[in-house]
Amino acid sequence: MIKILKKQVLCLLICVLLGIHVFAVCSTAITASEPSIKLLNIPAYGSRIENLTGVILGGIANDYQLGVYIFVDGWRTKQVEKINNDGYWICDITTQNNDWAATHIAVFLLTKDSDLPILNNDKVIPTTLFDKALYYDEIVRKPMINSR
Repeated sequence: MIKILKKQVLCLLICVLLGIHVFAVCSTAITASEPSIKLLNIPAYGSRIENLTGVILGGIANDYQLGVYIFVDGWRTKQVEKINNDGYWICDITTQNNDWAATHIAVFLLTKDSDLPILNNDKVIPTTLFDKALYYDEIVRKPMINSR
């Protein structure tokens, strides 16, 4: 995030010096090439049949790997089933008892050679994972309130 912000500030400075007043065009050109993840389907809290799906943007999918973690009573590692050549991927986040009750889903994009920690009800995600991540997203899911 800080890396993108520095590039946007530099781009703005260049745009001002050149007399270009369209910062949005300049910043979009820079951030479009940064690797990121777009989540396409986020299973609702309580769902036992939907999968988490997304796509890797801004790079060649084979250059990256994904770390997917859910929080139930602690953080648990979930296995990404497949990353296609076009960047689309799928992950079943409900492979253990009570996984449907996960309140948080965290997805990390890392280079292929990075080590992904395996978490088994750990209370925190290691800071080294955040440090190595090229992109990170966290989704908070809340139980539906019964209106009866």
